[in-house]
Amino acid sequence: MNSKSFAKRRFSRAALLIQASALCLCAVPALAAIVEGPLTNIAVPASLDGVYINLVTGTTGITGGATPGWDLNPYQQSVALTFFWPGTPAGSSGAAAPAATGAYLALAPGATVSSGSLFSLSTVAGTAGTPFVSAGDNYLGFRFFNEATSAVNYGYARIQTGASSGFPATIVCYRYENTGAAIVVAACGPGTGTAPTLTYGPTTAAGVTFPTGAAGAATATIAITSAGAVGAGQSAVTGCAITGPGAASFGAVTTIPSNGIFNAATTAGSIGLACTRGGAAATATLACTETATPTVAGSPFTRSWALTCPAATAAVSGGTASGTTVTLPQIALPASSSTTALSFTAIGSPAIVNCTTTGAGFSAAPNPLNLTPGIAGTVTVSYSGSMPGTFTGTLNCTTSGSGGPFTYPLSVTLGAPIVAVSVPAAGLISTWLLVLSVLGMGLLFGARARS
Repeated sequence: MNSKSFAKRRFSRAALLIQASALCLCAVPALAAIVEGPLTNIAVPASLDGVYINLVTGTTGITGGATPGWDLNPYQQSVALTFFWPGTPAGSSGAAAPAATGAYLALAPGATVSSGSLFSLSTVAGTAGTPFVSAGDNYLGFRFFNEATSAVNYGYARIQTGASSGFPATIVCYRYENTGAAIVVAACGPGTGTAPTLTYGPTTAAGVTFPTGAAGAATATIAITSAGAVGAGQSAVTGCAITGPGAASFGAVTTIPSNGIFNAATTAGSIGLACTRGGAAATATLACTETATPTVAGSPFTRSWALTCPAATAAVSGGTASGTTVTLPQIALPASSSTTALSFTAIGSPAIVNCTTTGAGFSAAPNPLNLTPGIAGTVTVSYSGSMPGTFTGTLNCTTSGSGGPFTYPLSVTLGAPIVAVSVPAAGLISTWLLVLSVLGMGLLFGARARS
């Protein structure tokens, strides 16, 4: 250890006492999970002091005393880029590395930094030709003690380095997870961010089944929840389309927000769906494209749901309003029966009509009546008897769908025919003259016979 490094370490012990006092005065509740560092493009001076950085407050300085709560200190030693870490609390600092000592790991987006990572407190970021001491753009994983939450947090920084020593060096951006949970490395920097994770309800595995009901329009919604957006990161849901054998039964797809973009400001939305319930169930597939910006492994994703629009529940309408008295044609003896027909129509789905009668002589057929949607069917009501008079009964019909029951009072009259004869006045006089003439002739012949 050279004298300058020893001096930095001696100084850090004193600085930690100052930090400890500051912790009691400055601790505030954390408000978010993933925090975007308030500083960007931090130039690292090519000097023994370098720059001290408080990751939480964004404060920087050329000494630890001037930077209360500092968390890391990149600087130049022996020409190369070097890092200095606070020594207390124990086990709260360091860079992600393959071992507890030695060169630091250069992480790629998608890597995880967590309590399960190994951390190095080595001041040497690497050796000649390795990341951080040669030209490159890499992510450094780290842990630090968050004075606002009094917990060890995990994060990463994007560091651009140059030449064979790592200088010039710039910390382009950094992020950390302030609850102590793991963090996944993602592209960062001015104008970039972390794309949020989208959660759908119902899930793609569950699919979407529209509500049951009568024939006509039905709607369903897929709720979208967004979480984890940082900076300018966004996830967009676009290009939603419905395909499959029953696609014609489904309407246009709408999204809220209308552009389908979810980010730090927009954290909830939905996909709106519609279908038309008919005589048979319809199935199809909804597919939407989810695109993460900055991109993540696997993006763009295809999110697909199986859609089911159920058959309409059966509804039956009667051609004659329930409660209307149905009078069968009058029966004239010697005829003994009379019939009339009542119509029923199913709407939406097939239905069954069952009809029974009360009152002697009345009957109904067929029973049951099977109805095809949209096609009228008839129930024939009959009466059979041999005695004259007026007879009554009731037709009662129930259905397998909505619209029933139907009740109809029945009436029929059975009797002898009534014959009416019409004779003109002139014909009546002629008839009487004919009668008198016949009577007169009868008297004449009678007188001759007596003589």
